[in-house]
Amino acid sequence: MSEPQQTAPVFRVSGTINEAVGGTAWDPCDDSGLLVNSGEGFYFCLLRNVPAGQYEFKVSQDGGWDMSWGAHGECYPGCPNISVTLTQQSHVGVTFDKITHEVLVDVVVPPPPGTPQHVRDRLAKEKRERQNTWATEQLRLRTLKLEQSRLVRHTTPKAKQHTRCIFITLHRTLLQLHHCVFCYVCLGC
Repeated sequence: MSEPQQTAPVFRVSGTINEAVGGTAWDPCDDSGLLVNSGEGFYFCLLRNVPAGQYEFKVSQDGGWDMSWGAHGECYPGCPNISVTLTQQSHVGVTFDKITHEVLVDVVVPPPPGTPQHVRDRLAKEKRERQNTWATEQLRLRTLKLEQSRLVRHTTPKAKQHTRCIFITLHRTLLQLHHCVFCYVCLGC
C-alpha cells in the first residue's frame, strides 16, 4: 500500500494590498499575491504598480487562516499584520522564509513614464544585479548561520570534535564575509 503523496505548501500575500493590484482584500485564496518557491525555503512575490497608500497583509498558507504569519513572523490568532506605507506608486516585493517565518518587504519606485528605454533598461539591469547580489549574500548567510546553529547542538565527544572542525570552517567563512554574529559561541578558534 502506498503512502499518500504530500503536496508542497502554497503561500500567499493576503490583505488590503491585494485589492490595490486587482485582487480581493483579505482572501487567502486570491492568487494576486501568490508566493513562488525560489529555493532553499524562500518564497517570493512581486506586486507591481501598487498605488500610494497604507496597506496591511499577512502570509497565509494553503488558502486558509489556520497557518498565517504577521509581523515579526508571529503565527497566532490576532497577531499583528505586516504594514507598508507607500508615498508613491511602487513595486512591492515580498519574501517569505518558510523556515524562520520571517517576511521581508522591499519597495522599489519604478522610473517615471517617458524615461528613455535605454535608461529604463540600465536601471532595471542595475536593480537586478543589486537584488541578485543581495539575495545571494542573504541566502548564503542564512544557510551558513542555520548550519552553524545546527552544528552547535551536537553533544557526543566524537560529534563535538567533528563539529568543532566544521564550526571553525563556517566561522572563518562568516568572518571573511564580515557578518559573524556567533563569535560569542566560538569554540576556541
